[in-house]
Amino acid sequence: MNGELINFADKALKTQISCSAISADGCCIENLIDQNQKNFLKPSYFMAEYYIKCPVEIVLTFPCLINISAIVVYPKVNSHRTRGFVLFTVFQKPILSTVEFPCTYNNDLSDDLCRKKNKYLMNQVGIYRESEKITEKIVFRNKLHYKQFLGVTDNTREMQTHGSVHSCSNIVLKITWSTIPSIKKLEVWGTLANINSRSVSSLFMKQFYEQYPINIESSDEQYPNNNECSDEQNLTEEKQNLKSYGTSENIPVEFIDPITCSMMTIPMLLPSGNTVDSSTLDKFIIEEQKYGRLPSDPFTGIVFNGNRYPIPNSSLKARIDQYTLKNSELSREFDICNIFNNKNNCEIVNKSFSLNNDRIKLKRFCDDAEVSKFSVENKKKSFKVLHHEEILHDSLHSSLSAALSVLPSSFYKNTIQICNVCGVNDRTSLLKLPCFHVCCRKLLVQAAGIANELKQSNITIELMERACILYQQHGALDTAALTLVKAGKMCESTLPNKAVEFFIKASELCENEGKLRDASDYINQAIRIQVKQKLQ
Repeated sequence: MNGELINFADKALKTQISCSAISADGCCIENLIDQNQKNFLKPSYFMAEYYIKCPVEIVLTFPCLINISAIVVYPKVNSHRTRGFVLFTVFQKPILSTVEFPCTYNNDLSDDLCRKKNKYLMNQVGIYRESEKITEKIVFRNKLHYKQFLGVTDNTREMQTHGSVHSCSNIVLKITWSTIPSIKKLEVWGTLANINSRSVSSLFMKQFYEQYPINIESSDEQYPNNNECSDEQNLTEEKQNLKSYGTSENIPVEFIDPITCSMMTIPMLLPSGNTVDSSTLDKFIIEEQKYGRLPSDPFTGIVFNGNRYPIPNSSLKARIDQYTLKNSELSREFDICNIFNNKNNCEIVNKSFSLNNDRIKLKRFCDDAEVSKFSVENKKKSFKVLHHEEILHDSLHSSLSAALSVLPSSFYKNTIQICNVCGVNDRTSLLKLPCFHVCCRKLLVQAAGIANELKQSNITIELMERACILYQQHGALDTAALTLVKAGKMCESTLPNKAVEFFIKASELCENEGKLRDASDYINQAIRIQVKQKLQ
């Protein structure tokens, strides 16, 4: 049942809902998650009071982390309709101390103040603006979900790919344009996220089966007794299952890299809870280093440190190895290249098959004994697939030989160093920077003069403010605080009031991250500037 789609917008599954506006009589917000209404006289939709104006925010809090496949919104209620709204998804890690069900999170987004304070957690995944055609149903579909939603309409839209879609704790629906804010029906289809603990997953499935029991008699009719089938039918069914299991379409979604959409070989568990291949993470870090950025999480942008760093996902690695071992025996039934996504394997297998076909073509012109012996030997060689260790050894050997071929034959090392900019080779005036570049003293003096001019420029301070806002939107609060501190130090002598404002904002960001000591230091600096300004 874990692979089937479930409508999580259901209060029977412990899902909670809240709204920032006052609802009309009988049209409360809880109607959207009440899937078992027995009173037909009671309205089954949500409608705000007639004097409420947009924007109105509706917040769904799920009992555990879910992997969203589709979000369905019915915007029309009688003569009223919602003409524009924006969808946001939120990822919050459940509190580790709580093992009970439903899960609890650090930030209660149903509170308006908490939601405004933690606005950086909300990731926009879909937007709707009404066109000339009025639609009854709007579907936002996640194209990367392994279980596709079948209720597709003409007004189906693709959801923006984000990490919080695959591990979602909250959904925020913000109505931006409407006559009277109203929603007829809301559905959230998906599956349980893989990062949920086993206890939470089992408790959720227990709750689901209690509310929606399965009819065992109908399932027995669909699957007859195995004793009635013959051995030949069982063998053919097993072969068909092996073929379908080996195709690339049925690869489990947890084995696929969410960034490259290819099968992982060495999965790495990130601090955000997502899993990517080690080669993908290495390529991302190399690309970030080209722009002078530190190694960080590709999904959240938070820099790795002593407490936040990627670790090998050993349990997932064991399951991937088991899967590849099972599928290695099916090389004759399907194309290996589609599963393992390896060019070297693909080229080797294709060459071996072409050689084998050439031998078969020569069969009519040769003796029967020679052809049969020769073709059997080549048949064994043609289906030989290189293992991962052999491919890795060959690639290391080729790269080492290519690197050694361009090296000089002598071991003499030229120690002459010159400036990378002006070409000066005077050892007394050359300095080596931490980035291993060599610069002369004259160049550094010019750079220091430019830096002093930039400190007095208002444009630099404005750019640092914009950078701080971008850091907050991507969740890098530590970097945003450091940027504000640097901006405060730059304008401390020229704009003391602006510097005080920067230090106060930096202290608030550190307080949100739990760094109380840094927050108190920044407050003391702001007080020192104010006292110095009054004494002058």
